[in-house]
Amino acid sequence: ILRRSIEGLRVVILQFTLFIWLAADDVVHLAFGREFANSAPSLRVLAFDFLPMYISIIASTMLIMSGRTWAVTATSLVAIPVRAVLIGPLALLCGRWLGAGGIAVGAALTEVIGISLTAIVSLYLCGREAVDRRSLLAIAKSVAVAIVVVLLDRWLRPIGPLRLMVDMIAYAILALAIRVVTIHDIKALTGIVRSPRG
Repeated sequence: ILRRSIEGLRVVILQFTLFIWLAADDVVHLAFGREFANSAPSLRVLAFDFLPMYISIIASTMLIMSGRTWAVTATSLVAIPVRAVLIGPLALLCGRWLGAGGIAVGAALTEVIGISLTAIVSLYLCGREAVDRRSLLAIAKSVAVAIVVVLLDRWLRPIGPLRLMVDMIAYAILALAIRVVTIHDIKALTGIVRSPRG
C-alpha cells in the first residue's frame, strides 16, 4: 500500500512542484502585482514542500496502522527544534546573499528541510517496503526530465506565460518516453482516486 501510494504521488506531485517552480514569477505578478516580485523565490523553494509533506502523511499513517503511534509523535516533535535552530541562521544568510526577499527564502528553506527530515525518518521507520529500486530509478529520471524542462523554460521566456503550457506538454512527452510515468501508473492512480472510501 505504501509503495503504491508513493507511486501515485510521483505521478502527480512532481509535476505540480515543477509547475510552481516555473510559474512562480507569473503567479506572484498575477495575484499580487510586480511590487511583490521579491516573494517569487520563496514560492519556488516552498514548491519542494509538497512531496515530502505528503510522503510524511502516508508514512505516518502506515506507522499508526502498524501500532507505532509513538514513533510518529517522536518524529514530529524532533522536527520542531530543528526548525527553531535553522530558521535564524538561514534567514540571516539568505537575507544577506539574496537581498530583498532573501529572509523569506531562508524561512521557506527551513520548512522544506524540516518536513524532508520528517519524511526521511518516517520512511526509514517504515522499513524497506517503503522504497524500492523502481521508485529510486523513477525519481532519478524525474529529476533529469525536470532539468531539461527548466532549460527549455529559460529558452522560452520571451513568449511569456504561454511557455508554461509548452513546458508541461514537454514534461509529459519526455516522462512517457523514458517511462518516468507509464499509462499503467496513470490508470492505477485513477483507480485509487475513484475507489470507494470506508
